[in-house]
Amino acid sequence: MASRVLILKGEPSSADGDAEVQPAGDKLLQLPNPSTGQQQQYILTASGLLEVNRVKHAACSWLVGESFISDGSAFLASPVNAVYVLLALLRSAPDQAANMFQEAESLLCCEEWPAAQQLLGLAAQQLPCICDVKALEDCCYYRLNNTKVLAYLRVCVSQALAAFQTHSPASIAGLPPQEQQAYVLGYLKEYMSQAWHDKLVASYGMDARAFSAAADGSAAATRPAAPASTPPDAEKKQKVIDPKDAARKKAEESRAAAAAAKMAKHAAGSKKISAFFTAKK
Repeated sequence: MASRVLILKGEPSSADGDAEVQPAGDKLLQLPNPSTGQQQQYILTASGLLEVNRVKHAACSWLVGESFISDGSAFLASPVNAVYVLLALLRSAPDQAANMFQEAESLLCCEEWPAAQQLLGLAAQQLPCICDVKALEDCCYYRLNNTKVLAYLRVCVSQALAAFQTHSPASIAGLPPQEQQAYVLGYLKEYMSQAWHDKLVASYGMDARAFSAAADGSAAATRPAAPASTPPDAEKKQKVIDPKDAARKKAEESRAAAAAAKMAKHAAGSKKISAFFTAKK
């Protein structure tokens, strides 16, 4: 049987430290990727959920003890917020059940993802963050609450921004506060569906289309959403714009365009998480 190298955060739980033995209680699961919905490997441990990504470089090999491993690739297992995975699983639930209170076991009953049942322990801890909860005798019932989901995701943005400011200040150095938020929103895009990401972007007053274009280096993510069109009767009552006001407005637009170009440059030049990993073969 071929050997592979797995690197995971934290100490192995096996007492003898044998690298060839999987730690007792740890489980390898196939679950949906929070962003794409495609199959992703995870490891469920006593301390939480780890996502597994493969790193592969050409002309590499490993020496592990007295063993030689010709395949120089490695699997990296890093902690991931289980709420992102739960949202992906709930997204695959039937529409008719979306507005019903259900037990966690029913919520995670997915024909496509049978391994979801292994997350019941984590679900009991994390579902209250994004769901309405009703307790009846010894059972708890959950119903997804979009308002709670959005509020929770905004907390994730704040926490991620604080982490960047503490551990990687150079990545957001010189960016105004709103552009720092846009940078973090782009970073977290790989952990949620496009629909949830668009709602999250809009909650910060940014235009979702402009944000996507800025990530490609072609527009500003911080452009505010377009205001509602003015009724015809109201337009008739508007005063003629003073030339000085027009000049002042043009200057403000120029400054906003310059800031937008700067943000777009950062967004285009920043590597996504997936850029560091190659697709598992």
